Amino acid sequence: FSLGVGTEEPSYEEALTWFQKASDRGHLDAAHNLAVLLLEGKGVKKNERKGVGLLMDAADKGHKLSRQIAGLCYCDAKGVKRDAEKGLEMYMQATALSEAQSLFEIGEWFATRAVPNYQR
Repeated sequence: FSLGVGTEEPSYEEALTWFQKASDRGHLDAAHNLAVLLLEGKGVKKNERKGVGLLMDAADKGHKLSRQIAGLCYCDAKGVKRDAEKGLEMYMQATALSEAQSLFEIGEWFATRAVPNYQR
């Protein structure tokens, strides 16, 4: 549903319902997707703080991409106070879990000192 497969347009509200149900049952990808919908305000009122909280919960349970995106949120001050050191630390942790995008983003960080964008 979040991609609009089988429908004419994406139904973020419907996706949110199913992601919430799966997340409540411990599905980490669903928790991650729910967090992204909250961060972007798709299908739900934008709530960056709650989105980052869900990302952190999923990251603490081993979800690599959630750890990477939470790091971006710390760099961009999305739902949390800006903390580039913590953001970079979270990237490093994601690389330890073999998240290739995190390796790339760390390279960008050192090359440009620019804050990465979590919506890429």
